[in-house]
Amino acid sequence: MKVGASRQEITPTGHVYLSGQQSRTHRSTGVLDKLYVSTLVINDGEKHTLFVSYDLIMLDEALGEQVKGQINEEFGINIEDIVLGFTHTHSGPDIGFMGLFSREDDETSRGYRKELVADTARSVGSSLEAMVDCTMWTGSTTIEGCYGNRNGKDQIADKEVKFIQFKQKDVVATIVNMACHPTVLGPSNYKISGDLFGVLRTDLQAEFGGIVLMTQGASGDMGNRQYRQGEDGAELQRIRTQIMDQLRNPIQWTETAGALLKSEDYSYHLSYTRDGSALSSKLAEIKEELRTETGLDELKLLNTSKALLESQLELKDFDVDVTLNGKFMQLGDILIVTVPAELAAKFGLMIKRAFPKHFVIVWGYTEYSVGYLVDKEHYGQSFESIYSPFRYGDTEEYVTMMIDKIKKWIH
Repeated sequence: MKVGASRQEITPTGHVYLSGQQSRTHRSTGVLDKLYVSTLVINDGEKHTLFVSYDLIMLDEALGEQVKGQINEEFGINIEDIVLGFTHTHSGPDIGFMGLFSREDDETSRGYRKELVADTARSVGSSLEAMVDCTMWTGSTTIEGCYGNRNGKDQIADKEVKFIQFKQKDVVATIVNMACHPTVLGPSNYKISGDLFGVLRTDLQAEFGGIVLMTQGASGDMGNRQYRQGEDGAELQRIRTQIMDQLRNPIQWTETAGALLKSEDYSYHLSYTRDGSALSSKLAEIKEELRTETGLDELKLLNTSKALLESQLELKDFDVDVTLNGKFMQLGDILIVTVPAELAAKFGLMIKRAFPKHFVIVWGYTEYSVGYLVDKEHYGQSFESIYSPFRYGDTEEYVTMMIDKIKKWIH
């Protein structure tokens, strides 16, 4: 097996609108830490497979297709063998054409989109030039006291951090998978930042060497809301230190035999019409709650929900027609499941536990995102279900479908 990895800085120049917080009103005022696109190419002897991780909230499908097309044209990597992922920072640039937080008329974001395609291609080219024979290792650990289910400390949470490491003599690259919303920095932050995943990557690269590729897990309801002591740069440094103190504990690494990287595409389609009167009723409830709510986190979620519902009602946007396209990937004992959505932690754990003989990575926020996928128990009770295209019970059906397909396919 040959592996090559690289990264390219993608920090915007000048002042840009930031994405992810509905209450922000003006452009960025500076840079807290730099943003990167990180790329990792695996050649199993038959083909190249490319993993890409952006310090961005998301890409829309059109831009993702443009990126893949450019990579295919320049380097001949098959489009179906490219996976795009996102750390989901809420302090990165608004790159437009994504809905609630976007400004489609912003010329700054138009220029940034073009630069992003070129920067990604540059990183891929460097990864291909750096390819060397590697062995593959896996390891994991658990983080306590820093983040969890953001709807309550007693709720189901996935605090496991998983590593896939590629070594020659030294470490060439490490894939890190953890489930936590990078929203340590709040709406009052106007500085560009990779947030939690950005600073952890910096520290892990210093710890391991090589390139670190950060991947999100099933973090639809995961975050530091129940643990925070602030929402600024000082808080980011505090939680960074606490997590790294635990990540520096010895990890039990296991060498995994290299094998052909097999993959299988899957698709799940959902189409129905929302009840406009139910949306109106929910909007009225939220407006009433806003009259008395004083908590900063609660106000943030209520205002975002209000903006979403108002937009849907104004546009009469009641028709839901979404398709989730993802992949199952197997490399030796490693199983990677990609999810183009914000999947609740409960379901990420369900997928992992369904395959106890495999080292399972649930990679959320891949390609694009259809929104939050919430379980029956909490449906209608949280911000996540308001922002979800799925109805009551749809997520259970989707995850069961994935598990059944993997069981029939896995080698």
